[in-house]
Amino acid sequence: DEDFAKQLIHGYYACVSYTDAQVGKVLKALDELGMRDDTIVIFTSDHGFSLMEHNRWSKHNLFSVENRVPLMIRVPGLTQKSQSMSYVELIDLYPTIAELLGFEAPQPVEGTSLVSNLKDPSLISKSVSFSRIWNGDMISSPDYLYAEWTSEDTGAVYDNMLYDLKADSLEMNNLADLPKYRKLIDSLSQNIKSKKMY
Repeated sequence: DEDFAKQLIHGYYACVSYTDAQVGKVLKALDELGMRDDTIVIFTSDHGFSLMEHNRWSKHNLFSVENRVPLMIRVPGLTQKSQSMSYVELIDLYPTIAELLGFEAPQPVEGTSLVSNLKDPSLISKSVSFSRIWNGDMISSPDYLYAEWTSEDTGAVYDNMLYDLKADSLEMNNLADLPKYRKLIDSLSQNIKSKKMY
């Protein structure tokens, strides 16, 4: 019910505040130990979470709220306080860390190093992102979010959803069944298939 939902949301926000305080303690300890200038700090998460959006309490779907995560990177002598609008995927962390530490990532490797973005936060190096949960795949851009679920036996798409993120940022109006979006859906679906083949 609504009162219990408010309790759960309150608890979630309290957890976020508590975590934020712990990050502050870690950063303060690095300063106190004289390690600030030779320690890379990366803060992220593996998934988002629905707090009653779409009438869901979970992390196992392909809505933005369940797939977007925080990502903060501090590199001594390289980063300044800034924000990037470029899309990033968690698979980008491995080649980023490798480059920052002077290692060569094995090839081929999924993901793209973010070092250029750290040097120039205005750089848009990626304009889409991909996510996957079990047999569902999603592509997201500033304009659209498209997700599809495929049969494990045949590979055929058995369900999908398309949202116009500029007109419907809360992802409430699924456009996937409207004929006028068929060509766009086919294109986005092909993008997903080409990513899966990599």
